[in-house]
Amino acid sequence: MTEAQQGSPEPPEVPRRVPWGVPEALALLACGLALQTVAAILVGAGEDDLAGQLAAATAANALLLALVWGLVRHWSGGVPVGRLLGFRRAGWGRMLRGWRVLAAGALAYVGIALAVGVALYAMGTDWEQVPAQPLVRMIGGAESPRLLAFACVVAVLVAPVAEEVVFRSLLYLPLRARLGVIPAALIISAAFAAVHFYPWGVANLVVLSLTFVALFERTGTLWAPIAAHAAYNGLIIVVIRGLGLPR
Repeated sequence: MTEAQQGSPEPPEVPRRVPWGVPEALALLACGLALQTVAAILVGAGEDDLAGQLAAATAANALLLALVWGLVRHWSGGVPVGRLLGFRRAGWGRMLRGWRVLAAGALAYVGIALAVGVALYAMGTDWEQVPAQPLVRMIGGAESPRLLAFACVVAVLVAPVAEEVVFRSLLYLPLRARLGVIPAALIISAAFAAVHFYPWGVANLVVLSLTFVALFERTGTLWAPIAAHAAYNGLIIVVIRGLGLPR
């Protein structure tokens, strides 16, 4: 009798083959970056216009997700789009398979942050002199409750879904099919860190990306890295706003 006949949970497995390749994925990634720029220009969002930046990010991510969904549906040959992108049903049993991955990723993240802090101290500087990452500036700059709520929605809902679809699904899956898990994970993690344009946090961004890839592989559903990404951004909000730490 098979595991399925016995009622055991199906084994985690990300899609092995997808009907798009790396060039198409890179083109859509470039399109996403271009949409961010164009949306910011159209809404007139400057560096000090947080509301405009949030509106531009929301519009760009929504347009990108619609474009990805439409193209994958066109390429799918009848296979459900959600299945091709890795959106398998995520019960508690499936999601809990990734707890060791989360623990290891958290330890690595904290270890790197401590190492960077020690290095900065050795160079005669500290974290307060390091430019804040964009997410921290966004949350810290939200002065009104309404603007803060908007920033939280973008950080916890919009950005995690868009980024995980693009990096862990659209780009990772064809690379995985061509190169294997580890090379593909390293490549998309480097790309993930690069598009955040925050050189001070490259190592931590790479660790985050590798953790999200490992969660995808361990659980077999894209909902796991989306949930972890949302939780990470939510934790930043709590640290910056809830605990009153420097912004």
